[in-house]
Amino acid sequence: MTPEQIKQWIDLVKAVSEAIWPLIVLVFSIVFVGPLSGLLSSFRGRNLKIKIGDTEIEIGDYIRQQNQLISDIQNKLAGTASLSPDGVQGKSPGGRVSRILWVDDNPSNNAFLEERFVTMGIRIDKALSTDEGLRSARTTKYDLVISDMGRNEHGKRVYDAGLKLLQAMREEKNLVPVVIYTTLNNVTKFRKDVQELHGQVTSSPTDVVSLVLKQNSEND
Repeated sequence: MTPEQIKQWIDLVKAVSEAIWPLIVLVFSIVFVGPLSGLLSSFRGRNLKIKIGDTEIEIGDYIRQQNQLISDIQNKLAGTASLSPDGVQGKSPGGRVSRILWVDDNPSNNAFLEERFVTMGIRIDKALSTDEGLRSARTTKYDLVISDMGRNEHGKRVYDAGLKLLQAMREEKNLVPVVIYTTLNNVTKFRKDVQELHGQVTSSPTDVVSLVLKQNSEND
């Protein structure tokens, strides 16, 4: 086998791995997570909470987030995902992701994804507002920033808070990759603005996880 053929084979293996990882996750979810959900569901209504990192979340919310990820994977495999055909929009991280800043005024909304990242050995720092996120971004080196779009800040609803965070970071010459994880409507509404600032925007939890998995596999 020539060096060129070896390179082509390696590229093929990488491509196949990236393509089938959602299927692997789905199979795992059906075999292992499904029965676990049944067990957890038996506790629903009892106001029980579980702790993920420093975030407490009610079991019902944890199940909802888990089911959202499984449903998103199923839709992608069926070709019916409610996301733009290009997946995550914008520029990808440039190196291995080992530390993430997550800016969201309701961090419990991300508990299931946070747990996935923590099990991958990734450190998650959280901020509840744009100002808090900017302070953290100025003093700590992050490989990736994830933000929601709309937040309650200073007593009012800021519908483009995620975009304002991205704008402020770029004005400060902070080029850390930013992913806006938001609703499908916001993906459509803000996609152009986010891309112009070299950010990414998605409504898919699968895309958020896939981005990190892909980046880390390419830098192992």
